[in-house]
Amino acid sequence: MNYTYKVGGINISSTIYFPELMKSQSSPEVIVSFDEVPDHLDNNKVDFPFIEANNEQYLLKLKNIGRYLVEKGSKITVQAEKNANKTDVEKYILTNIFGALSYQRDLLPFHGGVFVYKGEGILISGLSGNGKSTLLAGLYQKGFKILSDDISNVIIENGKVMVQPCFPRIQIWRDTAEKLKLDVSKLTQIRSDMEKYLIPIEDSYYPEPIELKKIYVLTNSKNNEIKLELKGLGKVESLRKNTFKPWMINTFGKQKEVFQKLISIAGVVSLETFPNNKELEIKDFIANFIKNLSQNA
Repeated sequence: MNYTYKVGGINISSTIYFPELMKSQSSPEVIVSFDEVPDHLDNNKVDFPFIEANNEQYLLKLKNIGRYLVEKGSKITVQAEKNANKTDVEKYILTNIFGALSYQRDLLPFHGGVFVYKGEGILISGLSGNGKSTLLAGLYQKGFKILSDDISNVIIENGKVMVQPCFPRIQIWRDTAEKLKLDVSKLTQIRSDMEKYLIPIEDSYYPEPIELKKIYVLTNSKNNEIKLELKGLGKVESLRKNTFKPWMINTFGKQKEVFQKLISIAGVVSLETFPNNKELEIKDFIANFIKNLSQNA
């Protein structure tokens, strides 16, 4: 049986059942299925121990999990290892693999999550470990609507920068969940070998595309200064660094297209850095962010 979903602006038909994804009645643009996946690609352009890629293909090879092949933005093939955990195999499709698919389909995936504030989309980005999902989970607890977490697909439509609704859940580490007073025994573990969990957010999920108006880049800093990023190429470069795995841009031959999109985004979307002082309690970090948000609306 095939299931059809819409995620990040892409209609996907899959033999895998993903209960957390939004169902779709539209014709599928991408097919996900189990089949044989090659050990290697012709014309590999990257030098990673478990990744191979060229302009039209992306191969991810994970020990004890399986191999994943993304081709031409229209097909994802999965070959699981013989004794792999079924859930572990399936969950990888909604992370690294989905990011590669988005690039191949000429979408621009940012590394971060989006919430709604006064009818506009606000993106929280930054390096891994700087508190993106922590902040997003805190905003969810405060009643904010959420569009996406970890990967946020952006398109430019009629001069507007639009962000697509993605995964109706938030990924969070166990220690952070406990600090937010969440009972991890009631949450789904992302993988059997990882103390990371999924917070379902169906009650606060925003299922429609929304105009992106602002980006906050979180920094790991004790400096409480909040500042606007430079305009021009400095801002464009800051945006590029916060796309999902920026090295994929060159690998898929998308440099020109992405640069043009980033220039367009830089012209209409404001960008600020926001410090995450790890010496503060999480509740204070979230409160400071909401205060800044309201003062600069």
